[in-house]
Amino acid sequence: MYEGGGILTTAECNVLLLAGATLGGGSAINWGASFKTPSHVLEEWAVVEGLPLFNKGSQYEAAMEAVLSRLSVQPDPGEENLQNRLMWKGCKKLGYHIVHASRNSIADHACGWCGFGCWNGKKQATSETWLVDATTNGATILSSVSVNAVLYRNSAQGKKHQAVGIVANMENHDGEGLLFVESQATVVSCGSLNTPVLLQRSGLRNPHIGKHLYLHPVQVMWGYFPSDGVSSEVTYEGGIITAVSQEVANWQRGGHGCILQCPSFHPGVLSVIVPWLSGKDFKKRMSRFSRTAHIFALARDHGTGSVSIGKHGRVISYPFLDPIDHQNLVDGGEAALRILIAAGASEVGTYNRNGDSLSITEENTSAQVEEFLQKVRSRGLGKLETPICSAHQMGSCRMGKDPATSAVDPNGETWEVSGLFVADASVFPSAIGINPMITTQSIAYCIAHAVIKALS
Repeated sequence: MYEGGGILTTAECNVLLLAGATLGGGSAINWGASFKTPSHVLEEWAVVEGLPLFNKGSQYEAAMEAVLSRLSVQPDPGEENLQNRLMWKGCKKLGYHIVHASRNSIADHACGWCGFGCWNGKKQATSETWLVDATTNGATILSSVSVNAVLYRNSAQGKKHQAVGIVANMENHDGEGLLFVESQATVVSCGSLNTPVLLQRSGLRNPHIGKHLYLHPVQVMWGYFPSDGVSSEVTYEGGIITAVSQEVANWQRGGHGCILQCPSFHPGVLSVIVPWLSGKDFKKRMSRFSRTAHIFALARDHGTGSVSIGKHGRVISYPFLDPIDHQNLVDGGEAALRILIAAGASEVGTYNRNGDSLSITEENTSAQVEEFLQKVRSRGLGKLETPICSAHQMGSCRMGKDPATSAVDPNGETWEVSGLFVADASVFPSAIGINPMITTQSIAYCIAHAVIKALS
């Protein structure tokens, strides 16, 4: 279901990567958050990157509406779970920005387990929507297939090659065999961690293939809220992301900041990021799991990484945090701690290897709280000292107006091979700073129309 079984990391081991590897891709494991592309990002792509597709009133805006409709995106999440209510409480007390988060599921779908797929289909992933539409209209879906290369016909020097299909390994009852598919147009949609590798393996040489990888790095803070002895409510059940705060997102100043949201943490995930101080401490942390609320700060990356083919296969590199991204995550982490304190946590802390935490009592003075927050700020994230996660990978085959600065053209077609299109988050010109599912599908919607036009 996940790339690498859910334990994939960058080559530097500094970012834990969560990426879908099942039918429906990332939408199958997405926590339900469904946001339009922010207006400042669209303006950046249209003006700075010179891509008319993203102009105001363009085809892209109509595509977003079509995607929101097909996924049955609901602006009101309905009943919110304990974790999100605590975030609302803390934000309201501090006067922080907070709004409801739209979701691609009906209001009564609040199981809290969407990261493992959706057993009843109420979450409208692509496996419940677009892929159903495709098969209804004659498409065939083959699982257990690994594409080796895109095939193309060489053209005269100075002219683009022409894509003619793919060759793949396909598992069957006899073991494994080769599968050849001939096509007039080939669309690669393997995700930002795999699409560039396939293109490189197919012989494409554009230097921007595999570059400009954005990860939306995330830092998580926690707060412990003891049970009142009456309610049996736990933090890991109910709707996952039903609220979002832009308090430190800097959306009015270019958008390179952090949004704040609540994650879906189950015991396995928590056990990976809890720092080991002692057996006794670890037992205490895990025993408090069901009443520990989390808020994460997600940064719109300024720095980038890369995906390439190395001696032993795929190499995902993301050098230690760009200084701007580091500062934004520190600011976001502090805001998350302040929210948890304001919401009434009895203890708050980080997942830094030192296990920094603060017990909140009536005797705590504001000076003591500020001293703790300053300690967290001054410690920073440190190389390999604080778990950094990524559930969004983007940009490794970026779209642009010129092959000197991009891997695909404004229609999603590769600069080197005619009839070869890319339609996934790898074509993002930059990170967007918020869940990219709607943006990914909206761009794919536009590229699909470009493919139709090319074939006609």
